[in-house]
Amino acid sequence: MMKKFVFRNVFWSVLILLSGTLAFGVDYDKYVMTSAFTYKFIPFVQWPERVLAEESIVICVYGRTRYNETFQGLNGRLASGKNVIVRRGDTSDCCHIAFIPYDSSYTIKNILQSLEGKPILTIGSESNFIASGGMVQFHSDQERLGFSINLEAVKKSGLHINARLLRIASLVTGRN
Repeated sequence: MMKKFVFRNVFWSVLILLSGTLAFGVDYDKYVMTSAFTYKFIPFVQWPERVLAEESIVICVYGRTRYNETFQGLNGRLASGKNVIVRRGDTSDCCHIAFIPYDSSYTIKNILQSLEGKPILTIGSESNFIASGGMVQFHSDQERLGFSINLEAVKKSGLHINARLLRIASLVTGRN
């Protein structure tokens, strides 16, 4: 219990510091920040019970982009007491998180349709990712990295996102 409390406090402190730092124009690597935020989201997402029984959290990264390299840095880390494994996006049925970048060689809409209704958190960075049915969309300008959440798509997949994460999102769509 104490470990969760400490982790959450550290997580929120880091996010607050990062958002403040980024707001003042300090250079950042959006690829590294995107993979770091994705990793930090894991404890704030609740998967269905049958999925929680699995021993690992699998992140699938689509396309051949610089994101593949930065996400590989998460391999072997622990998140919510589970080992993180990063794979290529072709094995999406085995994923808990699917990261679909804007420069993916795949058609984003087709990927999202194939994952619809499955307990897989879909994350992307294309400007119309949420409008296409994605769940979490990263967006950035020259100074700041932020994210939006499509709550309707999250609910359809059987996932639940903690209210704390919803509060720090730039935009939450699909609230009832």
